[in-house]
Amino acid sequence: MDDMIKRLNKLSTFIRLKVDSVISRHCLLCLKTGQPSPICKSCLEDFPLTENGCETCGQQLHHPSDNIQICGRCLSKPPAYIKSVSAFDYKFPVSSIIRRLKYQECGYWAKPLAQAIYPEFKQAFGHLHNAVLMPVPMHESQYFIRRDNHAHLIAKHLAKYAGLPLQNEVVMKSRHTPRQAELSARMRRRNVKNSFSLTDRPPVSPIIIIDDVVTTGSTIDAMARQLTKGGATEIYGFSVARRSLE
Repeated sequence: MDDMIKRLNKLSTFIRLKVDSVISRHCLLCLKTGQPSPICKSCLEDFPLTENGCETCGQQLHHPSDNIQICGRCLSKPPAYIKSVSAFDYKFPVSSIIRRLKYQECGYWAKPLAQAIYPEFKQAFGHLHNAVLMPVPMHESQYFIRRDNHAHLIAKHLAKYAGLPLQNEVVMKSRHTPRQAELSARMRRRNVKNSFSLTDRPPVSPIIIIDDVVTTGSTIDAMARQLTKGGATEIYGFSVARRSLE
């Protein structure tokens, strides 16, 4: 019965997207018709933008000053990436959309999310004309649960908007790891340490790692360290949302 309901939901989504392709669109959030994009301007204005944080990892600074814009962690143990940027805070409605994409097989949210985050992506990385987008890979065991790699779905559409190539065959998730959401910052770093491995030589172009949610940046850092071992020298991170541990 559950499988039948899932198939019917997918069919309903398929029909809805086909209808939207030939007539006026409707907003996926408020259902207002005649919209130029899947998320209308009014709903998009409710998406919580991130506040200024660490210039490297993006985490909010507890005691920011005009002279110090880098957090203590990045100062004492710099990550393998140059900079990580998030488009939004992990709050409603962004948090709800991401959960549906990740855990409810609602893959149709990937394109609207990519369209919503593209302005922030362009502002942060528009100068990297020869960059390569690289989504965070999933361990093969996760495909039996989630069916799709949500980071890849988002990166695929974002690459089209940005006019940049997508590369998802250089790094693999070689070790299954527990979900990061229930772990502390220190446990997150231990959890993903050495969980990625290279399957090919990284490109010489700047690499922008794409993920859905960043909290401590541990996943992007672990992936960036493997890319660095393979010879990559310019690595960045970009995510849909930034989540705080507090």
